[in-house]
Parts: sequence; structure tokens; C-alpha cells
Amino acid sequence: MDYKKNPFLMGLWAPAYLAAATVAITNDFLMAIMFMLFTLSILGAYVTEFPIFPTLYQNEI
Repeated sequence: MDYKKNPFLMGLWAPAYLAAATVAITNDFLMAIMFMLFTLSILGAYVTEFPIFPTLYQNEI
């Protein structure tokens, strides 16, 4: 398995991501909505293999 295409390595960023979610949700409703939309856009880009993270798609560079 190519370590640059392993989604579990992206999961190592979960604590920082959850900290950002905590700040966004406690600050403002609009920030919470923007955070959720950002989450969905990242997941959509990963599923459709849109090169939003170039290091995950070494075969397309």
C-alpha cells in the first residue's frame, strides 16, 4: 500500500481537526456551518480524487 494514499495517515490530523471544530462551533453558528461545509468538501474531493491534497495523488502528478 502506498503510504501517500493511505487515508488512515490523514486521520492522524484528527486532534487538530477536532480542536478547530470546537473553536468553530463555540464561536458562531456561521463558523460551524462553514466548518461542516469544509468537511464535506474535503471528503468529496478525496472520494472523487480531485487533487486538493497533491501528496495523496502521486500517480497523477
